[in-house]
Amino acid sequence: MARSKCIAILFASAIGAWGCGGDGDGSGGSAGSGGSAGSGGSAGSGGSGGSVQNACNNDSDHQGTISNPEYPNEFWGCYDAADMDIEQSVNTCVAEALGVSGNCGGCFGTFAGCIDSGCGDVCNERGTNTLPCQDCVFDECNMDFNVCSGIAAPAAVPQLM
Repeated sequence: MARSKCIAILFASAIGAWGCGGDGDGSGGSAGSGGSAGSGGSAGSGGSGGSVQNACNNDSDHQGTISNPEYPNEFWGCYDAADMDIEQSVNTCVAEALGVSGNCGGCFGTFAGCIDSGCGDVCNERGTNTLPCQDCVFDECNMDFNVCSGIAAPAAVPQLM
């Protein structure tokens, strides 16, 4: 009985079902390495950033992100200039500004959406005082970004005026 449940769970995760509510090692690994999630151009903008893992943790995306000293400023510049569709706007802006892949840019778009919806009140008016924004982003959004991207989240910098 338990074996047939295990087989059913593995089969469900293999075809992309989100079932069982657990974050078991087998289903997490399958989802992270599944080619269809990575190549389906809408993964970043579809709001399911949790399904992509380590999207920026590769040599080419490292050049534009953690190896680039302007990486936090570029992200926050994109965040400050974003239009109403903040996730797609930041995704596109970051991909162009930092020269990262679409999947990596999607993590930034999802991160920006989280900041806007959960921390917008302190991050949209951060001026020179970034501490309230940093605290909120750390508490609300960093973990999901770190899992999606595989790199450290950009620190809050003063808003560009």
